[in-house]
Amino acid sequence: MPNFILVSNRPVVLMNPRWQQIFTWFGNHAGSSRGLKIPGFNDNVTFDSVVNSNMRDKIKEEAKRLAGGVEDQRQWLPHYQTAKKTVKAQLTEEERKSFEDKVEDWNTNGIPSDVQGELVTVSSRESTRPRLTNI
Repeated sequence: MPNFILVSNRPVVLMNPRWQQIFTWFGNHAGSSRGLKIPGFNDNVTFDSVVNSNMRDKIKEEAKRLAGGVEDQRQWLPHYQTAKKTVKAQLTEEERKSFEDKVEDWNTNGIPSDVQGELVTVSSRESTRPRLTNI
C-alpha cells in the first residue's frame, strides 16, 4: 500500500495504519458525549460538568424521586434535567464557590485523573456501544 495518494496531481501523505488506529481510537473515545475528558482534546470544563460529576448520586436520587420511586433508570430519563436543575438550585453558596474553584482549577490544570477514571468507569458500565480493543 502506498504512503501517499494523488489529489489534483499532488501527492498527499497518508498516515501509517498504526497512527490511523490511534487517531480513530481518540476520536471514538475522547468525545464529551461519553463523559471521558482527556486534556488536550476537550478541556472545556463548565460549572454544570463539575456539578454533574460531583453530585451524580444526588441527581440520580432526585430523578428517581421525580419518577415516582421506580427502579428502572430508563423511566428517570424524562425527569433527569429537572433533577439536575433542582440539585443545582439547592447548592449552598459555599458549595457553589467550591465548584466554581474546581472549574477554574480543572480548566487550568486539567481534570484530575481520579475523576477521569470515575467517568470512564461509569460510561463503560452504562455504554452498550462496542469498543475497539486491539490498540
